[in-house]
Amino acid sequence: MAAPPFRSVSATASIPNNLPGTVNVPAGVVDGDLMLLLVQTGPTGAGVAVSAPGWTLVKKIDSGQWAGGLQVWQRTASSEPASYSVDAPNASGNNSRAVIVAYLASTVSASSTTAAQSGTSLALATLTTPSAANRLVMFAAEINGRSLTISPPGTATSRASHSALTLSFQVCDEVIATAGAVGTRTFTTPSTADVALISVALSDGSGGGSPPTLTSPTGTKTGSTTAAGTVTTTEMGGTLYYRATTNASESAATVKAGSSVTVDALNESVSLTGLAASTTYRIHYLHTGANGDSAVVSSGTFTTDASSDSTPPTMNGSITVGTVASTSIQISWLAASDNSGGTLTYETSVDGGAFTDRGTGLSYNFTGLSASVSYTLRVRAKDPSGNVALTPLQVTQSTAAGGSSGTFTSGALARNNGAAPGSSLSWVSFVNKTTGAHVLTKTSVSITGGVFTVTDAAFTAGTEYQAQWRETGGAIGCGAAVAS
Repeated sequence: MAAPPFRSVSATASIPNNLPGTVNVPAGVVDGDLMLLLVQTGPTGAGVAVSAPGWTLVKKIDSGQWAGGLQVWQRTASSEPASYSVDAPNASGNNSRAVIVAYLASTVSASSTTAAQSGTSLALATLTTPSAANRLVMFAAEINGRSLTISPPGTATSRASHSALTLSFQVCDEVIATAGAVGTRTFTTPSTADVALISVALSDGSGGGSPPTLTSPTGTKTGSTTAAGTVTTTEMGGTLYYRATTNASESAATVKAGSSVTVDALNESVSLTGLAASTTYRIHYLHTGANGDSAVVSSGTFTTDASSDSTPPTMNGSITVGTVASTSIQISWLAASDNSGGTLTYETSVDGGAFTDRGTGLSYNFTGLSASVSYTLRVRAKDPSGNVALTPLQVTQSTAAGGSSGTFTSGALARNNGAAPGSSLSWVSFVNKTTGAHVLTKTSVSITGGVFTVTDAAFTAGTEYQAQWRETGGAIGCGAAVAS
């Protein structure tokens, strides 16, 4: 289960001393969201009787004569109007301030107050969360009519603040991962202030267990090789994976093989580089949250700009030939140089044929070749704008000889008890006696005249091989011989 994500916050509203004020509901609020209303009352000769129809009081601090106060109210969103009327009549003629902060489906699990403190370092008392994955929402308000900045604790994210016309406040929050006492949190001010503080812990009220949901995916070109996109999620935290391809849809595994960012906003933005010029793409998104993966969603199509880069990459060095066999040749090369700074891919060809894309690697193994044949192998680089190296690297190499077979003939077989061997071997396995490398395994080998003979292209004449075998009847044996 994840801590309730932040949804949005309203603009700060002014509450006149003699009339109700209007506080707008934050943008994007949906039924089931928890809204917290902060009301900071101005200095007065007596406590202010705040009226907020439709809301339930959570905590309040009335700081006494000639001082202001702080109140926090709550409401679970249900068919919300555009705004609410809040009344805070003040006998001394001072206005009040109000703001609403909203969180996705959640409930208040704990709350605490800290009476007004005087100074520049102001500690909010600890509270105890009954379960893991809570969000701690903290409210701080200056109560003696000073206009100054109240800075949140270093572990918290500010959601709303005000520091004008003798009213100063701060609303901030942070995720509390484990249950228990959360410890003190310290607000700071640039000069001495009298600050009242309230904290509220929120737990998941959705029932838990549901993966995040992604909606409104977008994709937009930003150049010939770059793009940007946005997507909306129902859950903060976790990892957003994204990838641009030319396909209409992609699997979860393919998207996860692309790029990723940590989700720290419900409307997440991404950027992509290394795309091909003049190419139509979609951006595909997947969010892995506390309760699993969202479905993959894909943006509409967009086409990157035509490239202004006409400079091709330059190949460096020469081709290095690696392992050569009768049907394959392995080569490698150095990275090419290019002015774009983008990701280069490489293409290969055989004997002047068409070039084939081989990805971003710097080696390739040509297979399916013929034995004892000379091949001309080429490799060239391609930049994100589609420019290819004008002079590919080239090497001519012959495959190893093939088709000729060596023959292994065993010595006379005899059992320890003197009995004659059987008529066949169930299997026999050969290794190169010099290198220890396994060479060949044969099954159902006949024994003729007390010996067995195996002819195969895996043997090289003049090389000694060690054989180990099992007779069909179960007896085992071993021996060595030089292939002819």
